[in-house]
Amino acid sequence: MGNHSTTTTPATSETSLHPAPTDNAKRPNFFYRLVDPKIDRLSANPERLFTSALLSPKGLLCWRAFALVWGCMILGFQANGRPAWSFFAFFTNLTWLGLTLYFLVTTIQTCRYVKSGSAEFWLKQSKFTKWATWNVYVLPATFHWIVPIIFWPLLSSNLVKNGTALSWWSNINVHALDLVFMLIELVLGLTPMYLSQWPTPIFFAALYCGFAFFQNKVYSTFPTVENDKAT
Repeated sequence: MGNHSTTTTPATSETSLHPAPTDNAKRPNFFYRLVDPKIDRLSANPERLFTSALLSPKGLLCWRAFALVWGCMILGFQANGRPAWSFFAFFTNLTWLGLTLYFLVTTIQTCRYVKSGSAEFWLKQSKFTKWATWNVYVLPATFHWIVPIIFWPLLSSNLVKNGTALSWWSNINVHALDLVFMLIELVLGLTPMYLSQWPTPIFFAALYCGFAFFQNKVYSTFPTVENDKAT
């Protein structure tokens, strides 16, 4: 009788087909989903932060650098001859601080993109840095509607009646150009925003409310939109 050899196939365990998830494969926890929405989607196409559908990267850099210089000029004008607590007493100045900070960050990073021709430098940043620089954009885009909406219908009556050419010039710069600059940036830029980014504006709005009550306790005044300077 011939020998009948049999081939034994190693049993494949279910565990080998479905390996246990590693730490990197774990489902993101609630905190991760709260503070880090869509960051991986942005990382897949970071050029959106530094390019435009209407301008070349160099043209976009020139616009952002111009807006940065103008924002610094407005902040200097607003801070001239007043104590620090008075400067921070007005929501107008705080929104200009946020907008100027955004243009500072985006000008530096757009310059790096123009010089290198790549967004590799952005991808090498930590996830927190990516999130922070992205949300420096989200905050001005969210809050810069407030000052013009409040100032022009409610607080500009004295300017309309008694305003001089200089007071009109200063108030248009302080209470309107911030929104104009943000709208231009929204049109020129390709930086995305998502509804899931709501925690960041809500957090800073709550922080501002806390600051307002603190300032009222110390200086007996609430931060407000600055009134017109017609007189």
